[in-house]
Amino acid sequence: MTPLAELAKDTFLAGLVAVNGLSAVLPELQRDAVHKHQWMDADSFTQHYAISTAAPGPNSIFLAFLGFHVGGVVGALVSILAFSMGPILMLCLLGAIKHPKAVAHLRLIRKGLVPTAVGFTLAGGFFASKAFQAIPIQVTITAAALGFLIWRPKTNPLFIVAACAAAGLIFLR
Repeated sequence: MTPLAELAKDTFLAGLVAVNGLSAVLPELQRDAVHKHQWMDADSFTQHYAISTAAPGPNSIFLAFLGFHVGGVVGALVSILAFSMGPILMLCLLGAIKHPKAVAHLRLIRKGLVPTAVGFTLAGGFFASKAFQAIPIQVTITAAALGFLIWRPKTNPLFIVAACAAAGLIFLR
């Protein structure tokens, strides 16, 4: 199989299970790109992902970086389209179901997807955190921010980011 065909297959399958977005399937994409196909090393993968999350817009920009790395502009288009086609096809198929019993089953499936999405998202966050060599103060700042968000979930995240940046400036000089 050609690299573009492998890219299309891998991103299509990732798109099918990316219940809560790209970060949910990031570990699988990393396994495919770095270990299975050896398109890039782990540092390049992490750098591409960091740039995509820092850029304005959705973090699925990463797919364009990955695809471009594999096959230039065509690779970028292939990875984005393949990742998007799985959910689109699934929604079209599910939308065509009109039988009342099937609709009840779909509600159960949707309820079952909530813990799946949470699990995938936590796994993606764990993967992303493994890429950095955190020192204890960084872990403390992160834990404090998470604790505050759990305690006050309606707080604007920009305030949390600003507080973490300030703490970083104070403690990480």
